[in-house]
Amino acid sequence: MEALRNIKEQRFLWLVRLRFISLFIQIPLSLVGRYYGYLNQRNHLLFALIFCLVLIYNSILYRKITAKKNLNISTNYLNAQISLDLILFTVCLLLSGGSNNPLDAVYYVIAVIGGIFTVGSGGMFFGLLISCILLIQIYPIFITSYALDMMFNLQTLPYLASQILIPAGTYLIAHSFGELLVKSQNSLIHITIQSERLDRLRALGALSSGFSHEFASPLHAAKIRLQRLGRQTPNPSNDLKECMLALDECEMVLKRMNSSQLSMDDSDLEVLGLDLLIKETSSKWKKEFPSVRLHLSMVEAKIRANRINLTQTILNLLDNAAESMEFKGSILMQLETDEHHVMVSIQDEGAGFTTDVLGRLGEPFNTNKENGTGLGLYSSLLFMHAVAGELTVFNNPDKGATIKMLFPKGVEA
Repeated sequence: MEALRNIKEQRFLWLVRLRFISLFIQIPLSLVGRYYGYLNQRNHLLFALIFCLVLIYNSILYRKITAKKNLNISTNYLNAQISLDLILFTVCLLLSGGSNNPLDAVYYVIAVIGGIFTVGSGGMFFGLLISCILLIQIYPIFITSYALDMMFNLQTLPYLASQILIPAGTYLIAHSFGELLVKSQNSLIHITIQSERLDRLRALGALSSGFSHEFASPLHAAKIRLQRLGRQTPNPSNDLKECMLALDECEMVLKRMNSSQLSMDDSDLEVLGLDLLIKETSSKWKKEFPSVRLHLSMVEAKIRANRINLTQTILNLLDNAAESMEFKGSILMQLETDEHHVMVSIQDEGAGFTTDVLGRLGEPFNTNKENGTGLGLYSSLLFMHAVAGELTVFNNPDKGATIKMLFPKGVEA
């Protein structure tokens, strides 16, 4: 969201600067217009007044945006600004000759800028553009003795139509190009965010791996000493037994940390029938948790992945779903495909994820479970990045949570 806001601020700053350039170009052009009779004295004064007001307004905007003040720059705000420019240009054109002014070709420039800037909600601007151009063309009727039949006849209609259709076509082409730019920008932002997250996960993985290695030796030494003390004591105390259980739990966490560092070697990847692997894995998992009802909705799909890592990831996510429901309830696991992706979703009926867990998604030891380690989602996220996929987590509207795995499609054996 911050990146998108910065892009809108940059667009707005570019628009404000372009407005400054247009204003200062108007100074010599107004003098030329006065010399050639496009501007009379009264209209020249109105022209100068509009120039001063817009200059003051634009200077205030420029000062605010360069001072990093919160302007709440939305798409509608940008649309309003470019619409204001269109109206002001039309008024200035009406004061200086209307369609006889050679500067009416600037409508093409405004159509291009408006087409790019109004992506997402440009219908009102498009209507305003057509209305302003039409007003410029028929304005002579209101100020001269032009008759309607002189303005609208077989000789003039093709000209009038071209004056409207060409800027309209220019706008539509620019609007399509603007939509393509927005999609490219959003894709780039998404890729950047995913890359930063992957770098952070790798750093956390290296840190946790080093921690487990350094912690294993003193932990093993402490366990040996406690075991020796237990053998020397005929009736070990409850405190000694609790210490042994705590050390066993520490060993289990260290093993999970080591197992969470999945292999990233491309040589381990193979083409897998994802539907078959899910059915095989879920069948074994259901035998371990018979109290949980697991429903499958499958289609045929193939992906390229490491079989062991993929199986472990599915088991981790199913375990997380079952734990969140205290091992009772239903889990829905769906496999779907579209033109570009293979999607696996796991939906449970548990308590869902807290805001804190969702905000630090994928970090090791990030969990809201009393006895959880937070390594299941962490290793799953690492695996999805290893296969150029994506993992998303969100809470369901009613209850529970859904985890989606998005794999790239188009893998052939």
